[in-house]
Amino acid sequence: MLEAAERAKNSLIEEINQFNNASESSTAAKATSFEDEENSAHLFGVVNPQKFGSTIKYTVTGQDSQGKFEVVRRYNEFHILHVTLTGRWPGCFVPCIPEKQILGDKEDGFIEERRSLLDRFIRECAKFEFILESQEFKIFSRQSGEVGETLEKLGEQTPGQILDKYRNSFKLQEDTDNSEVARYREKINMFQSFLTKAILNMNVSIARFI
Repeated sequence: MLEAAERAKNSLIEEINQFNNASESSTAAKATSFEDEENSAHLFGVVNPQKFGSTIKYTVTGQDSQGKFEVVRRYNEFHILHVTLTGRWPGCFVPCIPEKQILGDKEDGFIEERRSLLDRFIRECAKFEFILESQEFKIFSRQSGEVGETLEKLGEQTPGQILDKYRNSFKLQEDTDNSEVARYREKINMFQSFLTKAILNMNVSIARFI
């Protein structure tokens, strides 16, 4: 009886070690991915707010698959970009931007605060490839002149168009099991096996004291 309990304990320890190793590998991979996203975000910024008559414009810098870009945008163009991304990418996370404010919007303190929040918005957008390489963001980052009207004219998409866009952007494999899903399934199966053996081991231990 003691030998059986000892074997069950050793087997359980081995299962725990395997599960921990798999979890650590997955965590390390995600940490590397997160670090890459953070490094990429440092290439982006919103700087140098300047007054053009009654309008404040900000210089937006960054880099995408086409190379570096630098454009000048006013707050309303950021706002329209946000609204357009939210409407044309349903169900996807889109970073938030500061709300519109009329009173005090030309004061130096307010301008710097808005610049800082817009800077955060652009850096957060840069972490998501589907945003950075989207038609909507390309218009914002590469088209010369005012872009608000162009973004607003993009209009609505059919469900089929949205699905096709998601397939291309997220590389969906609907009929096959991709490697990431397979890894998660393997981890779930390992954890399920670990729990089963843990329960058996506890039952053996309990039986010894009954």
